[in-house]
Amino acid sequence: FVRLSMGGVGVVLLCCGLIVLSWIDQDDGRHSFGHSG
Repeated sequence: FVRLSMGGVGVVLLCCGLIVLSWIDQDDGRHSFGHSG
């Protein structure tokens, strides 16, 4: 049970990390686009 919960927490953290990275990438793209424009 402990291993299962740890695995679930790891998956959730991984998903959150990917979402945050995607949001950061979009933000950087908008900022660079605004500056270059």
